Amino acid sequence: SQFQRRSNATNIPRGWASAAAPPPATRQQATRNPPFGGRRASHTHSRLTGKRDWRCVRREAARSRESGRLPAATRSAVLWRANSDGPMEQIELHQSAYEKTYAMGTGGGAQAGFGITKAKKGERSKTLALLWRGAGTPLELISPEWRESYAYGTDGEFQAGRVGGAGGDRAALWRGSGDSLVVIGPEGCSSEAFAVRDGEQVGMFAKGIVGRAGLWKGSAESLIDLTPDGYESARAFDCAGGFQVGLVRKHDETPSGAGSMDSRAVLWHGGQQFLDLHTLLPAPWNASSAHCIEVEGDRVRIIGTAEKVLTTGAGLNSWQSLAGSTAVVWEGRLKA
Repeated sequence: SQFQRRSNATNIPRGWASAAAPPPATRQQATRNPPFGGRRASHTHSRLTGKRDWRCVRREAARSRESGRLPAATRSAVLWRANSDGPMEQIELHQSAYEKTYAMGTGGGAQAGFGITKAKKGERSKTLALLWRGAGTPLELISPEWRESYAYGTDGEFQAGRVGGAGGDRAALWRGSGDSLVVIGPEGCSSEAFAVRDGEQVGMFAKGIVGRAGLWKGSAESLIDLTPDGYESARAFDCAGGFQVGLVRKHDETPSGAGSMDSRAVLWHGGQQFLDLHTLLPAPWNASSAHCIEVEGDRVRIIGTAEKVLTTGAGLNSWQSLAGSTAVVWEGRLKA
């Protein structure tokens, strides 16, 4: 059965009307938070349909592969294409020039990711942002002044990710070529962009040692901190139609010093308003995150993950573990 609840009309961007959430918890294999900037992958069956949903699921699968939860032999970029009348079509994107490749996002007929080159004798391998348009040789998105690059999302025209070098890791934006690079991450702190669409880029940047959700519009000067008052850290994972989705955390660490798993899925509207999507989830889910958003006319669909986090002990002797997780679909309609 599907839990449904009518939301409160206050503090809701442009009249968010309704939402749907998952069924009661089922135990799943526990996974911890991924590295800095990573998205937590959900290892669950999904009741999602449509091309956009499959794109998001592929992105999460790529994250799982990157964090080592699949054997090294499977670390080759793959594109799956949904067919209405049969099984999904699998397209191999990997090229033999690379030791490993990862497809992280797709849109507008293009796929974005990165590849690790084969190391030559006496040299180190390199990580290069890649842009595919289906099977064939990918385009490398790299500039001479940066040691490495990663692409995480594309809308077909632009690509979002990060570059790394002497200046640290900084959020990056390309327009189909290496020489089109615009470094949108601020100087002096780590940052990365996860998605690009409708003239916006979203991701995260470091404020001290804490990650904050970032929204850009094509330049470093345009950065907006989406992290709401009262929350210490946040991540923004996707954007569409002037809206952004991700997660927020009251505290970035537990009292014992471990990374907190107490995240809440949120919907932002350009940093002016935000909706706590987690309030629409039933018990026993006590943590959540939103990964992808689609806006079509007045309809909005968001997919993410609901989790049951267990806290054992207290104070400096406390720790958290993941007892269960499931895929979530939030659906709503915008009022005029």
